Amino acid sequence: MERKQIGNIIRGSLLDGLDMKLLETVPLESIKAGKFLVIEGQHYDFFSIITDMHLATTNERVLISPPNFHHELMHQVVSGTMAYGVVSLRPMLMRDKQQSDPVLEPVKTIPTHFARVTEATDEDIATVFGSETLNEAKGRKYFYIGTPLDMSQPVCIDMERFAERSSAVFGRTGTGKTFITRLLLAGLIKTDAAVNLVFDMHNEYGTKGTKEGEEGAVKGLQPLFAAQDKVKIYSLDPEGTRKRGGRCDREVRLGTDQIEPEDILLLQEELRLNPTAAEYTSILKREFGPNWLAEFMKRMEDRNEMQRLADEKNLLVSSMQALWRRMERLKRECGFLDFEPNPNKLNIIKELINDLRRGHSVVIEFGKYDNMISY
Repeated sequence: MERKQIGNIIRGSLLDGLDMKLLETVPLESIKAGKFLVIEGQHYDFFSIITDMHLATTNERVLISPPNFHHELMHQVVSGTMAYGVVSLRPMLMRDKQQSDPVLEPVKTIPTHFARVTEATDEDIATVFGSETLNEAKGRKYFYIGTPLDMSQPVCIDMERFAERSSAVFGRTGTGKTFITRLLLAGLIKTDAAVNLVFDMHNEYGTKGTKEGEEGAVKGLQPLFAAQDKVKIYSLDPEGTRKRGGRCDREVRLGTDQIEPEDILLLQEELRLNPTAAEYTSILKREFGPNWLAEFMKRMEDRNEMQRLADEKNLLVSSMQALWRRMERLKRECGFLDFEPNPNKLNIIKELINDLRRGHSVVIEFGKYDNMISY
């Protein structure tokens, strides 16, 4: 496909980027920031992105005494010659034209003056971002995630490479972070690039999610991959999951014997726990063993037992009472915690790890437990 020229390079540097003068026939208002362009150098094609635009003139006097633009002919004469648009470009990658199967390289040079600047074609976009049609041909795992603003070309991500990197989705409220995250997770699952463990505090990923920009809902990960049974939902609130139309594969119940002193220390700020009371958790673990938290809560109900423990371990009664009050709050707000020993209970952590090892992605839905302590 032949590329459409929109301008020529007039100045620039490797560090600061390049400036393009628009052709007279291209309206400046049709050019948008973020658009992909290709600079055709003598030996390389430079894949670039628009970063800025500004107005320029060949003679500053035209700004002091602008012509009468009610006259159409005068407007056509001045626009594009004495007054024109300049677009700033940032070359991102370059490709050697001489190679039969060229590879993309980091930009280490720049094109010459007046190099042609063209709009990127579908083939150019596929060269940079890949294409799902190449998955079988080249054994890759490309996944289509959408199109750039004001462009129709599809953009893909190599999910295998994506899974190898530490990634995050940032943005202001309402800009679609949840939506794009759900799309990326779907790509990882579809291409089998990775299994995922999703902590779904607001119930947006498992069963269904909020539809961007309008009322209604979109499918979550479990119904999207129901035929392949690739996604399991572990729910702290199974009833809520079923009300949303989901299938709860495992109810999450945690025993107090699975809580370590380090877990309480992580909640120190949220629980407003003083340092002394926080340090007592390690002493209690050594005293009572694995089920230290339930045993502590039980003994604190007896004032004589509480005093005996304080005297024996040289602990402050006031700090023990402070710890007990905070643990009572934990008990109230985290209804999925079992404070009563149950030898027959399912070890949910082992089940979760086994599902991940079997290739299932797991979404942990928090349901009604939307407080930071539960999270």
